[in-house]
Amino acid sequence: MVHTGDFRISHDADPMKNTDISTFARLGDAGVLALLSDSTNVEAEGYTMSEQEVAKNLEKYIIAAPGRVVVALFASNVFRIQQIIDMAVRDHRKVIFNGRSMDQIISVATELGYIHCPPNTLVDVKQIDKYRDNEIVIITTGSQGEPMSALVRMASGIHKHINIKKGDSVILSSKYIPGNEKAISNIINKLYRRGPT
Repeated sequence: MVHTGDFRISHDADPMKNTDISTFARLGDAGVLALLSDSTNVEAEGYTMSEQEVAKNLEKYIIAAPGRVVVALFASNVFRIQQIIDMAVRDHRKVIFNGRSMDQIISVATELGYIHCPPNTLVDVKQIDKYRDNEIVIITTGSQGEPMSALVRMASGIHKHINIKKGDSVILSSKYIPGNEKAISNIINKLYRRGPT
């Protein structure tokens, strides 16, 4: 039996970023009784935008942001988190991780060597006020509008350390999961009321 977890087929110039197609082939040759594969948008025709294209778009918005940048995504998307760290470093910004699942995944991913961050790049959320707004990137949970996620608490004005304000740029860096449309619309409405770009 093979369980893939959530994945995408990626053909990158860097072999460390490619989907391991040869392992799929090797498992197939060995014989598979059942393949359990996760694909949220399996019914949609065509191809998903490459991570390289996603990165170009993200970096364009991060560089152009006049104030704090808040990027909400799935905490399990470790590759994208690393991309955002790299962008923050290039734009001379500090990185704050926020959200329980984000903290847990970052801890494990760092221990396993999947997250690399230059010294003095990471900042504890409690220290956010020590930096100018244009020196901060916040990587957080809540892209699906989960009721008590960090982004929802920020947008609702009930987060202990971060409240969304005019001048902030908020990026939802994930596709919606079917069934979450209403929750995502609600979080977008709350964000607009607080005045970010």
